[in-house]
Amino acid sequence: MESVKKILAPIVGYCLAVFLHSLNNSMSVFFPKLGLNRLLGLIIAISVMGFFVLCLFVIMIIGLVKEAKLIRRQLGKDLETGLFTQSEVDMLGSIPRRMTTSFTSLQKGGFSGWYARKRFNNIATELAFYRNRVERGIVPAEESVIMQELAYKQALSELRKKL
Repeated sequence: MESVKKILAPIVGYCLAVFLHSLNNSMSVFFPKLGLNRLLGLIIAISVMGFFVLCLFVIMIIGLVKEAKLIRRQLGKDLETGLFTQSEVDMLGSIPRRMTTSFTSLQKGGFSGWYARKRFNNIATELAFYRNRVERGIVPAEESVIMQELAYKQALSELRKKL
């Protein structure tokens, strides 16, 4: 199923882009021939562009929701080991919470505090996505996987001291 999505998603996206582009070009050619005035043509063109922007927005939201679930699922495995607390996992799985935490770090710790928080968030997210790639078989599960996870965990432990 995953491989079918990888093949069909770009094709469907390309076809949608070609369709919307041809629709936009067709409006500029055929509206004057149909006797539609420019104001109506402009209203329809803006409507089509609005639909396009809405589609992009929906795709972006779906992607962010899936990403948040993946991060919470992958990093939730470390609750028992103490690498992350529940509030950290929740924060890392939420864009608004990440932004709030980063802003708070900037207020309390200055630029160095903000930078440490940014690095912590980035490395934790990288760890979640790395685990997901291993889980899906994209990265072969070898001894190097364990070493990479340890490197992520070590970096997170060092950054935690700066927070």
